[in-house]
Amino acid sequence: MPIARSLRDLMRIRAYNREFLESINGSLGTAIGFKKRTGQAISKEPAILVFVPQKINSKWIPSSQLMPNRLKGPGSLWCALDVVEGKKVDDAENLKPVEPGSDELCERLRGWDKKICPGSQISCWEDETKRGYELGTHAAFSKRRSDGKLGFLTNQHVAMAEGKKLYHPIPQGLHLGTTTKTIEYLRDEEYYGPDINKPNAMFA
Repeated sequence: MPIARSLRDLMRIRAYNREFLESINGSLGTAIGFKKRTGQAISKEPAILVFVPQKINSKWIPSSQLMPNRLKGPGSLWCALDVVEGKKVDDAENLKPVEPGSDELCERLRGWDKKICPGSQISCWEDETKRGYELGTHAAFSKRRSDGKLGFLTNQHVAMAEGKKLYHPIPQGLHLGTTTKTIEYLRDEEYYGPDINKPNAMFA
């Protein structure tokens, strides 16, 4: 099958697959460009780019929701299909250039490798029947004083309530643990004592 070699070829393939591209859940739009692989520079392989609010590694996505790596066009013509993270902006002047390497770091924190660290994406089902979930970040590892059991801290809006299952990077992914305790707020006196609110209070 002939691979797309020109802008005209890519435009023909995109037009041929218009209904499919418009049906992609969460799609922000498409563009024509070159394929990029995780941790590598942009290649010279022509591709149709699909922009989504958040790019998730395919290993965490059910097979029924996966997009193909290639798009076929008229006359057996084909090209690569690439998913790119992006967002809509109201004012073009607010656009900021992506810092070198930051996209690779974001991919790692969202499950592109097997490591979990502070900053990794954490999630839980907000409403599993509607497939809605909350996202946050792994703040730090912790150890319980009473028995030394290892755990981690995250945002209250992610941990939600005792018994909530927490995952990385999305609920179809790795089950990390279950919420054992949530704290909505703490009074500063609990940590620093009653003098913390006195004028000009100083602590060593």
